[in-house]
Amino acid sequence: MIDGRIDNDDWRIEALAIDLPALHPRQVLRLDVRGRYVAGTLTLPAALALSLDTPQRLLERQPAQLSARGRLEFSGKGWRMPAQVFLAGPLRIGRDSALMQPVRLGLDARYQSAGGSTAFRLGLAAPMAFDDASWRFVPVSVVLEGDPQVPWASARGSLSLGARLRLRLAGEIAAWPAGWPLLPAPLAASRTPLAFSLAYAGTPDASGPARLTLRRDATALEARFRLPEVLAWLDAGGSGSPLPPLAGTLTTPHLVLDGVTLDGVQLRLDDAP
Repeated sequence: MIDGRIDNDDWRIEALAIDLPALHPRQVLRLDVRGRYVAGTLTLPAALALSLDTPQRLLERQPAQLSARGRLEFSGKGWRMPAQVFLAGPLRIGRDSALMQPVRLGLDARYQSAGGSTAFRLGLAAPMAFDDASWRFVPVSVVLEGDPQVPWASARGSLSLGARLRLRLAGEIAAWPAGWPLLPAPLAASRTPLAFSLAYAGTPDASGPARLTLRRDATALEARFRLPEVLAWLDAGGSGSPLPPLAGTLTTPHLVLDGVTLDGVQLRLDDAP
């Protein structure tokens, strides 16, 4: 099949092409699928190779093992993020819904914009439910790593993606990323992992305001930020502002700046120009 289309109440798949060499209800099903998933403002082109163990089990409302591997591409105004994706887990089909419990999902992606590009790898494990044009991973475990400006982080929380992206995570950053600006003393000497929490609810391109808390020893940061602005700041390196585009408060018992020791520091950050 080529140039097909699937329409639902609040999502659709366009430019659908399916290559299915053979179909037997009690044998492994292998097929190649290409198309664009569209739900609200979210448009997601994909090209995937799928393998489904015994399709007959889905007709009997039983779980069947699914694996998928291929390409996705997220994009927004001024940026794109091509990604290699891997997904595996037991699939169960309901009426206008799907459930994989648990699912393992991996992304090997590169965020590209006019300011540069950043490669990262994301691993995710969770029960996954698809219903009402929303993909929900609750509870979710996440591991992140990548280029020097990407923190090595692990976290747990919840994630849903549809007309809006909703994210709540809490976890640890193993060490201050090498690609981030150097910390002042004595913060730079600490080897304690950074505890963090992250919350976002907004457009699927993650361009809206997010909330972040960071804690290391007796130092704490509570801030609001927009991801595209932070990525542009990281891409600028030392040529831009020495302070990140955050709005919030940093508190720390001691801080050494240009040889001067400050005690009982409370620093207010303002990302306004």
